[in-house]
Amino acid sequence: MSSFINCFDAVSLVVDEYTKEVYPMWRINGEKQEQLSNICDCIDSIIEEFEGEGLEAEIDENSKSIGIKIKCPDITIYSNKHTLYDILNNSTSFSFSRINDDLMMLEITFPGIWEENL
Repeated sequence: MSSFINCFDAVSLVVDEYTKEVYPMWRINGEKQEQLSNICDCIDSIIEEFEGEGLEAEIDENSKSIGIKIKCPDITIYSNKHTLYDILNNSTSFSFSRINDDLMMLEITFPGIWEENL
C-alpha cells in the first residue's frame, strides 16, 4: 500500500474540487466528514490486508454521493465481524466485479458529506 495514496487523501482531492463547484450553496458537514475519515481509515486497512493495487474516488454530482473503487487480487472474509462487513453496512451500495483473471474491483458508495448552506 505504500506506493498508493491513502483513501482519505484520494477522497479529499475530489471532495475539495467538488466543494469549490457547489460553494456557497453547499458546504461540508464536519461530522459527516469525520465519519468519512473513519471509514477511509478502515478502507486503508482493507487495502493493506487484501494487497490492494489501486484506489479511485469520485463524486456523483446528481446525488452528491462519494464512490470509492478498490482493486484487489481477491477479497474473502469469513465473519460478519470483519471490518469490510462494517464498511459495507455503512454504504448506500456496493458491488464486486472481475477486472481480469488477476484482479477484482470493489465499488462502494457512501452518502455525501454536504449540507445546504442556509
